Amino acid sequence: MNNPAISPPDITQFPMYLLSPRNLVDSRVGDHDYDIVVGQMTRFRPHVIVRQLALHHPNDFEAAAARLDRVAFQVLRVAGSLSVFSLADPLFDPGEELCFHLERDDSVERIKSDLIADSINVQETIASITATIQALTADQAKAAWACIVFGQSAPLSDYEILTAPWWTPRFMANWVLEQP
Repeated sequence: MNNPAISPPDITQFPMYLLSPRNLVDSRVGDHDYDIVVGQMTRFRPHVIVRQLALHHPNDFEAAAARLDRVAFQVLRVAGSLSVFSLADPLFDPGEELCFHLERDDSVERIKSDLIADSINVQETIASITATIQALTADQAKAAWACIVFGQSAPLSDYEILTAPWWTPRFMANWVLEQP
């Protein structure tokens, strides 16, 4: 019997059978394709990915920046580490996750240990931020999540962290372009 040589699949070709509807996720959180942008950029640094997301979905980022104030972004930045790669999951709900994140004891302790705690009522601020996050659309919550990741991952100076509106798409675009 003559056995033909078994050859490995050509990995440079995308297997079209994977595009079958039964292989695709049939729902997602939100309307915009944050998952696809993040998925295509997994080799980039998180702050670079966030900048690209802000370019793709500027209205979401502007709305998130308008709804959450400076104190909210500063509190969320210190509450604990977030990953931009969570947004690669089309079923990830960042609004719900941010609310859970703020309720955790270790997050509250991190907030209390930061200098910002001296100028706010931590529990009232957390309650206010949670209420605001719950009022965001799914895509605005994704943008807020991404903004926080930018604030945590970009090599910002202390001065920029405290004074600059690092959560706005305009700042992200200009800051990244100025870096060597």
